[in-house]
This record gives sequence, C-alpha cells and structure tokens, in this order.
Amino acid sequence: MPSRGPPPAPAVSRKPKTSCCPWLTLKSHPQNGGSPQALMAIAYSHLEGGSLLVALLNLAIPLVQVLGSFVLCPILRPMVAPWYATQLDAAAADSNLLLMKRLFLEADFHNDRDFFVLVTKQSDFLSVFYKMFSDSPDLASMRGDDTLESFIEALSTNRLKLANGLLVEHTLSEGQLRLFMQKFPWLGAVCFLGCTIDGQELAGVLGLCTDLRHLELFNIALTSEGAEAIVKAVADMPLESLDLPQNEIANIEALAAPLKRMASLKELDLRNNPLEPGGAKALAEGLRGHRALVDLGLCDIPCGDAFAEALELSTMRTLRILWMSDSKLTDEGAKALAQHCKGHGALERLWLTSNEIGDVGAQALAEAVPTMTALGKLDLDNNKIQADGQEALRAAEQAHRGWRLRRPGLEISLDSQEKSTE
Repeated sequence: MPSRGPPPAPAVSRKPKTSCCPWLTLKSHPQNGGSPQALMAIAYSHLEGGSLLVALLNLAIPLVQVLGSFVLCPILRPMVAPWYATQLDAAAADSNLLLMKRLFLEADFHNDRDFFVLVTKQSDFLSVFYKMFSDSPDLASMRGDDTLESFIEALSTNRLKLANGLLVEHTLSEGQLRLFMQKFPWLGAVCFLGCTIDGQELAGVLGLCTDLRHLELFNIALTSEGAEAIVKAVADMPLESLDLPQNEIANIEALAAPLKRMASLKELDLRNNPLEPGGAKALAEGLRGHRALVDLGLCDIPCGDAFAEALELSTMRTLRILWMSDSKLTDEGAKALAQHCKGHGALERLWLTSNEIGDVGAQALAEAVPTMTALGKLDLDNNKIQADGQEALRAAEQAHRGWRLRRPGLEISLDSQEKSTE
C-alpha cells in the first residue's frame, strides 16, 4: 500500500493580541470595503428565504456594541487609572521592561496627556521612568541628575523647564531631548534658562512637539542661524508666546515669513539682543496686521529708531503692551513711534525708559496721547525731556483723562530726566 504520509497539521486558531485592559486602547478601526459585503449578506439571506429582520439585527448588534464602546470609553477610561498604575509599579518592581513598554504603548500616553497624569499620580513613576529607559544610554546615564528630575516634573506640569544657576547645572544632549520629546510630544511649554545647546539641534527636537504653546529660550547663546531654524520649526504650532531674550541674535530678516504663520502668537520678546537695523523691516513685515499679538518686547536693543520707524503699529490692532526701554531711541524714533500710535485703540502700556528722547520727541508723543483711548501708562523715566516737553506731556495727560468719563486714568512717568547737552 502506498504510504499516506503524515496527517495534516490541525489548523491553529490565531487570536489577535488583546490589550491588558481593553478599555485603554479603544480606537476607531474603519474596515474599508465592509459596506458592500454587508449589503451582499443581507441580500443573500433574503433570497435564501431567511428573515430580513434577522439579517439586519445580526449587523446592527455589533454596530451598537462598537458605538457603545466609543461612548463609554471616555467615561470608563479614567476609572482604570488605578489598575494601570498598579500594573506599572509591579512591572517596575520586577524589572519587566517588556511589559512596561507594552503598557506605555497600549495606554497611548503620547497622545493622551490627561490619562497619563491620572496614572502617574497614583504610581511610583520615578521608579517606572528609571526602569523604562534603563536600556537607553542617553536617559539612563542621567539617573539622579537634576535634568532627569526636570524631565519627570515636566510630565505632570506640562512644562519642561531647565534653568542653570549657582546650585544647578543642567548638562543635556540633543539625543536626550529627542528621546524625551518622541515619547511625550504633547508638552505645552519649553523653557531653557542659561543652558547651552545648539540652536539647529534644538530646532529639530522642537519640531517633534505637537501642541507647543509657550517657548522661552533665555540666555542660551542662541545665534541668528539658530533662531531662524527654531522659529521655522515652530511656525505652524499653536504657539502663544515666543521669548528669545538675552541671546546673540543679530539678523532677523529671515523671521518675517515664519512670524506671519504664527496666527495665535500673543507675546514676542526679543529684548537684549544685538538686533541689526536691517531686521526692522522684516519684523514689521512679519507682524503687519497681526490679529493676536498683545505684548511686544524690544528693550535693550542697539537700534530702537529703526524699529520705531518700521513697525506699523496701526495695523496691529490687538497690541496692548510695547516695551522699548533702553533701546537708543532718539527724538526721531519717538516722532515715528508717535505717528504709528495715533488712534491706536488697544495700546495700554508704552515703556520708553532710559532712552535719549528730548523735548521734540516728547511733544510728538504728547500729540498722540489724547488719541490713544486705552493708554494707561506711558513711562519716560531717564530720558532728556526738559520743561517744554514735560509741560506738553502733562497737558496731554489731563486731556486724556477728561476726554471720556469711562476712559482709564493715564499715568505719565517722567522721573530722573537728564539735562540736555544741546
């Protein structure tokens, strides 16, 4: 008899992987092409003599289950946070790195910050974080470091702040930041104070953010090229404040186009940078007609006149605060600024302290003051305004107060005026 050979292996039922907790990973998985098959099933059942109602119910019941899952998931998901925290702690205690990574993925932490915060509040997340990144040379080497503590704090506050000082020295690399941002791209604020990191590298890391709203880079030796790369990287994010003070930014001509795209920007701070006069027109172009900007900082720059002449404040109808103290403003700059401010109905604070404004500039500002209906503070301390200019400003102050009963009281500060050298 011919050999029949070995019997065929029995079919193995392969079940798809399920979540540790199914409510944690409910997502929409549309089945492309499912509708034609469903219609064919109904038609076939009806033609074969089956009940059309039964066929419809067979399709409707799973649909109701899916819809119910989507409705109940937001309600039930927070309820499983304690269970999830327990699982993470247990995995950390057992040094079960595979399980921790699986839990991180299933919980979808990188997309759901609210659930992440709920879980971490109920777990020993410091241990979890150390174990979670134990196989990463970049983050594992930071164990016990102040930078790692700042990373962990950022996950609960939604704000990454690294500030170097007398007692704290943050040493961070592009690799450390990149890995952190890849895991948690939903951070809403990034603040570096006194840290040193290459601007081009930082731009690449910030580009990983998905919901960045506040960016502060103070005294990090940021150059013009670095600033350009960073501003371009965050231009299409919902950024509300961009603070780049006390850096080495000189040429800002390339910032015009990115600034135009920042429709939600409310605060821009470029103070204490060696800005060049050529950047004034670029900044004016980028901010022309901006509909959200409230606060603009241009203090401590070497060419205030150029910016005062270029900025078209009359088109920036939401601007409430303008800082131009210690910016080498002369009478010419003050006259240009006054012309742009005439009729501005939103400007509330105008800071022009420690400049070189004399009587001519003061008189020009005095003419503009009565037309600025919202102005509440004009600070001209430490300028060169003499009796004629001071008299014009005091008269403007009184005229402003008496214009309308509901107008806020205006305060014009003229302390410590230098004697004119003319």
